[in-house]
Amino acid sequence: RGRWRVPGPDQHHAGVQVLALEPRLRWLPYRHEALAAAGNLAFGAGRLDVALRCFAGALDLAERPEYRFDVGMVLLALGDRAPGLESLMAAVKLNPAVFAKVERPELARTLRLRLDADGYGARHSWMYEGTPAATP
Repeated sequence: RGRWRVPGPDQHHAGVQVLALEPRLRWLPYRHEALAAAGNLAFGAGRLDVALRCFAGALDLAERPEYRFDVGMVLLALGDRAPGLESLMAAVKLNPAVFAKVERPELARTLRLRLDADGYGARHSWMYEGTPAATP
């Protein structure tokens, strides 16, 4: 009782639980971690609208690269490419090591082109090593 569990691969149940969980998060005073966890559950359940709301809420409470990254990935999944890429760029600029979390080769190369174009990539070229964007 009082615990939230995601029942296996059943995304419908996960989505229902996330919707039940979200309103309760407002009772947690420093809830950015809880919002991020709920965002991950929602993303896994295919509830991109809820995931975006949760990740954006976490970002409002704590400027952290992983939350910028999460917002960017959800925006890209929703087809909102320009703001999604901007959010990913902001995440990498907060912590260049975040670049390694971009696993899709096309996305990694696109992000590298943008980071190189504004000069950031040249200053932190080490972040590309071992990624799909290791060579431009």
